[in-house]
Amino acid sequence: MKKLFSLIIFFLFLILHSQDREKFDKIYVKTYLETSQKDFNKALKIADSLFINSADPLLKTRSLMLSASLYQQNGDYKKAVDFALLAEKTITETDDISWKVRVYGFLASQYRILKLYDLSKKYIDEAMTSSKKLGDSLARKQVVGLMMQEKAYFEIQNKNFKKAVLHVKSSQELLKNVKKNHDFFTANNEQLLGLCFYHLKDYKTSLQHYNEAERQLKNLPESFLIGLVYNGIANTYMDMGNFKDAERELQKARVIADKTQYLNLKTEIYDTAQRLYLAKMDVDKIQEYKFKHDRAQDQLDIGTSQFYNASLKDAETKSTVANNNSSAKNLVIIFVIILLAVFCIYFLYYKKAEKRTYVRLKRLLLNLTKDGL
Repeated sequence: MKKLFSLIIFFLFLILHSQDREKFDKIYVKTYLETSQKDFNKALKIADSLFINSADPLLKTRSLMLSASLYQQNGDYKKAVDFALLAEKTITETDDISWKVRVYGFLASQYRILKLYDLSKKYIDEAMTSSKKLGDSLARKQVVGLMMQEKAYFEIQNKNFKKAVLHVKSSQELLKNVKKNHDFFTANNEQLLGLCFYHLKDYKTSLQHYNEAERQLKNLPESFLIGLVYNGIANTYMDMGNFKDAERELQKARVIADKTQYLNLKTEIYDTAQRLYLAKMDVDKIQEYKFKHDRAQDQLDIGTSQFYNASLKDAETKSTVANNNSSAKNLVIIFVIILLAVFCIYFLYYKKAEKRTYVRLKRLLLNLTKDGL
């Protein structure tokens, strides 16, 4: 009877735990894809609340990564990295390799954006090494697929678009059988392919991939990704000389840009708007979107500057501590040297004194012998 009762309690725990995870997942996805685009501060509060109310280290890690992702979208790279580094520490309390790799991937992405390529490569390598522990599972395919996306971003940033295409196709091959977030992953890869073929001036293929990305996103909440897709289609139509369709797609993108806090998305869309209205010689519109673009870019530059200033301050603090430690060590060394010198002087003096005593005693003994004692 006791065994049966224990089993019932165990299964109830699993059910409740599973329900908690499911509820967490729904809140997480909605906050990341939907709430963050409409009310950034509310999304941050939800992320904080998820962290505070999660006892499970894995859920705490995911909450921290949600905050990190939100700050990354808002251009606050210092906080994005800080939250991700805290997540890196928290995930060590679990055996979840999949999320450990995701944390590494996020850090690799952040350091790539900040042009700290050695750190970015370090985290990509750690992610790839850790993923081997997952065997040939779907979980491993998912995390390696996401790492291939990160490699594609790296190549795009360095204008190696053909290499980027190969990485994206590898990513899609790995992610094609992953059910969770399948549409979002696929749409992201299709958007990247659209971007690559646009830069390779293969506009027909570019539009095919952008349209497929739009199709994959139609049943998902409006997010930054659909904004990138609309913007990509607008750019492609523009380069094809089709300004009517370009303006239609740009209008969709602008609606998202004006309400999102995703600064990189804003700068890209407002840059496209400037290009379009420059072609149409609409001076008022050019000035309007130049102002919007510059304001968003300034915020991004501030975020980058804050990260580097904080990193420099940390380095200076560590240097000061190291110098203080070095000074303390030097004082100890000097003290030991003085102590040794004193000891040596004392030892030499003692030896001489001992020799003098020995001579006196010997002389005294000789005198006593002469006296017949």
